[in-house]
Amino acid sequence: MDLFDKTYTKTNEYGEVIGISHPIVTVVGLPHVKADEMVVFDNNELGQVQSIREDVTTILLFSIDPAKVGQKVTRLDEVLQVKVRQNLLGNVVDAMGTVIGVIDSTNTNASKGEYVDELVVDTQPPSMDRRLTVRNQFVTGVSLADVLIPIGSGQTELVVGDKKTGKTSFLLSVLKQHVNRGGIVVYVLVGANISEIKIIQDFLQKNALSERAVLVFSSTNSPHGHILISPYTGMAFAEYFKKQGFDVMLILDNLSTHAMYYREVSILSNKFPGRDSYPGDIFYLHARLLERAGIIGTDPTEKGSVTCFPVAQTVQGDLTDYIVSNLISITDGHLYFDQAEFVKGRRPAINIALSVTRLGRQTQSVLLQDINRTISSFLTTKYEKSLQLSHFGSEVSDILKKDLELGNTMYEIFNQDTGIVYSLEPMVAFLAMVWAEIFKKDSLEKIIWYRNNFVDIYEHDQKVKTEIDELVKADTFDGLIGKVTEHATRLQELCKTKIQ
Repeated sequence: MDLFDKTYTKTNEYGEVIGISHPIVTVVGLPHVKADEMVVFDNNELGQVQSIREDVTTILLFSIDPAKVGQKVTRLDEVLQVKVRQNLLGNVVDAMGTVIGVIDSTNTNASKGEYVDELVVDTQPPSMDRRLTVRNQFVTGVSLADVLIPIGSGQTELVVGDKKTGKTSFLLSVLKQHVNRGGIVVYVLVGANISEIKIIQDFLQKNALSERAVLVFSSTNSPHGHILISPYTGMAFAEYFKKQGFDVMLILDNLSTHAMYYREVSILSNKFPGRDSYPGDIFYLHARLLERAGIIGTDPTEKGSVTCFPVAQTVQGDLTDYIVSNLISITDGHLYFDQAEFVKGRRPAINIALSVTRLGRQTQSVLLQDINRTISSFLTTKYEKSLQLSHFGSEVSDILKKDLELGNTMYEIFNQDTGIVYSLEPMVAFLAMVWAEIFKKDSLEKIIWYRNNFVDIYEHDQKVKTEIDELVKADTFDGLIGKVTEHATRLQELCKTKIQ
């Protein structure tokens, strides 16, 4: 007996398709149908109830092929759920949780295993009394973010910017650092191209990260229903791993595309259009999703969190775009990837002045907060003012030249290529060394060479690691600069040591 016959036998009611605006169908009948309930057509294709008006029900199809007038449909008497496979990590799944591939073709165990659980895809966000304080820093491995725009573990931080400004490159670097620190990653691609998932798969495979990640993929050729539920499926998976005590990084790439598909479906459903033709509930749709991230529970000692990175796309850097401004309002901050910064060669191309973190600074130590204030203030005010005055050429004073050199050096130190991640402690020590002018006689290229050596020896020599960790135990930036100046000879020696 197929699914339709089995379900009809249980519910003993069916409806009939009377109108089609693919992927939306209009059905009469189904007297006991409920909002958001799943239905099955007589060809065993699934759909989800979108709205109910008197005796007419609007349904979103979960299939590529359109329905036919006169086709029968019956209720499943349940909301949308996805199955969880025992070996979920290492797999590429569709929005329904069905395994459609493996991240790393050499991992023979990834696609094996029985389905062990079912997850409700769309649930109510937890109430305020179940939300715990964000206390620990989410270390991204990208020094610019970790020092100047810190993110808390359990925070929701929007990644926003134009196309081709390095958003995916940044997220891949953060992903690598998170897995290296024992976390799990759920990466959701919404209405993406095959080439996009191939880039992510190649990165995960090259860096041996696939066994700690799962990709939820809906392509441009997927049914609209799959594209619209894919972020919710990703959130359900993230909550599943969080309940097992893992710190989960959830990437939703991207919600601008998700909003466009929702607008299309809403117009076909005859929902009243609002600003930019988006329906009035688009803010609620995304807020309901993103509010599920965080540190949820009743016991502060309980492990597990969901740190969420939704992605949004701007056009010519317009942060007032409807969907972008909505997401900025919903999230706990945003990292703005600026085309102008990208053209200058800065990687990541984050505009410090226009980026915000509402929770991250409370997770930083007193020392890091002081460094944050000092360097942020310098780069966003004094350095920028010096850049403007430098246009006068020969009239530039020695003080102005010094500020320009320091600012250029700082930005160069913060430059990191995709997949290159740095621990926080050696970078804090190195920033203090630059601020203390220990390298004032060296070229910029030499200073970057020193940085690379310093970070490498920290990662590979346990004795040096202990030494640097002890060095950065200071209460203020001035205190750290004093310690760095005192140990300048030893630190310069470490900077000149090349790990073979």
